[in-house]
Amino acid sequence: MQLSYSSVLSCLLLYTLVLLSATNGEQLIIVNNCNESLWPGILGGAGQSTPKDGGFHLGSGEEVVLDLPQKWSGRLWARQGCSFDESGRGSCDTGDCSGLLHCQGTGGEPPATVVEMTLGSPTSPLHFYDVSLVDGFNVPVSMAPVGGGIGCGVASCDVDVNICCPSALEVRRNGKIVGCKSACLAMQSAKYCCTGEYANPKTCKPTLFANLFKAICPKAYSYAFDDSSSLNKCRASRIDLGIYIAFKEYASCIMSDKQNEIRVAGDRDTNEKIQLPEMVSNQICLRKSNRNDIHSPIKHMVTTV
Repeated sequence: MQLSYSSVLSCLLLYTLVLLSATNGEQLIIVNNCNESLWPGILGGAGQSTPKDGGFHLGSGEEVVLDLPQKWSGRLWARQGCSFDESGRGSCDTGDCSGLLHCQGTGGEPPATVVEMTLGSPTSPLHFYDVSLVDGFNVPVSMAPVGGGIGCGVASCDVDVNICCPSALEVRRNGKIVGCKSACLAMQSAKYCCTGEYANPKTCKPTLFANLFKAICPKAYSYAFDDSSSLNKCRASRIDLGIYIAFKEYASCIMSDKQNEIRVAGDRDTNEKIQLPEMVSNQICLRKSNRNDIHSPIKHMVTTV
C-alpha cells in the first residue's frame, strides 16, 4: 500500500513505550493512529536483540506489543511511502533499510527522525533517551516518560522541519519534500560530520544548519555533540516507568512578520514564536505554508556556512 503524503501531514502516529515490570524484561507498545500505514524500523545496539526482525507493517489504528530485555539499547524510526512484495522486498520513500520489510540489523537510510534509548533495570534504574536529527528529519516525534522520576523530561522535535528545510538539504519524491538531510549527509565533510580532526566537542561546533535545527527543535540533537540540551537521563523510582513516544501531527512552521522569528501553529500553543539565533536570523524559514509552493531564502548558503 503506497502512503499518501497528504494524509501523513494530518495523521497522528502514537508510538508508546510502556516499560512494564516483568520477569525477563519490558514491553514496547506501538500504536498507529494515522490514517495511513507506517512501517516502523527498529535496530538493537551491539549485542542486543532486535524485535520483529527489525521492521514491520503497522496499519492505521493497529497496535503491536513487543518484548524487550532489561538494559536494552537501540533506535527506532518511522518509514514512510513503503511498498513491499510478498517476499518482503521493496522500498520506502524515507527511512528505507536496504529495500527490506524486516531490517534485520540494518539501520534506516537518512534522513529519518530517530528515537534512541538505553533502558535501565531494577538494580540500575537509570534510563537514557533522546530524539535525534543527526541523521536528518522525516517525521515529528515527541518522547516523554509516563509515571515520572528524577530528570524524566521531554525529548522532542514536534515541528515539520521539512517546511523549514534549506533547499540544499531537501529530499523530494514526486515533487514533494519528504525529508530534510542533516548537514553531515549533505556536505559529507569532517566539519559537519564531527569526524577526523573534528571528532571531539572542542573542535566540532554547531554549524549554521545545526543552529537552524536547534532553533526549531530545541529538545532534539542537532549535531553529534549536542548532549547537554538533548540527552535525557531519567532515574525511575519504579521499573514500570512508561515512556510515551508520539510520531505526531505536524505543528506547522509558518511565515512570521519578523525575520528572526518562526511562528508555530498546530500541536504547540497557537502562534508560539521561536526566537532564532542571531547568526541565522536573516536566513531562516520564511516560507509559505502551502507545501506545494515553498521557497527557502537559505538556498545558496551551502558554501558560506
